[in-house]
Amino acid sequence: MEQISIKYRNAGKYKFILAEAFIADLPELGTVPDARCEFVQLIGGRLYIRWAYAWDGSSVPLKGLLKFLHIWDVDRHTKIASLVHDGLCQLIRLQKLPMIWKPIVDEVYRVLCIREGTKEKVADIMYEALRKWGDAFVRPNPNDPRDEILEASLCR
Repeated sequence: MEQISIKYRNAGKYKFILAEAFIADLPELGTVPDARCEFVQLIGGRLYIRWAYAWDGSSVPLKGLLKFLHIWDVDRHTKIASLVHDGLCQLIRLQKLPMIWKPIVDEVYRVLCIREGTKEKVADIMYEALRKWGDAFVRPNPNDPRDEILEASLCR
């Protein structure tokens, strides 16, 4: 009898999943090399992200608590910015886009946050946080469980 199996990755806890493909021209990137992975493609400065792509929104410490206390809903004005940033950072983490592009990717996040309605001062603070702490999360890591492909099979 033929063995039935699947290959999968641990998804962790993601907040958003694209219901349809996302396509955007990103002139803010300038002349960027083409890069591709399973869910994200950057071709001629145009970003394509496949439907079902999962991302966690903007990474802000205690954002769940801030929203619960009605202090600040960080994802309200950063959904597109965080999607674009996560997709581009995934290309960097998978070594499809060189790490030298990370500061520009962070600046694109800042610009998109402002275009979505985030106050400029807040976007500047979020950008500075990305510059100070964000690089460590996109450097390739052989022990990163997100890159490990797992397998499961049915027993007879």
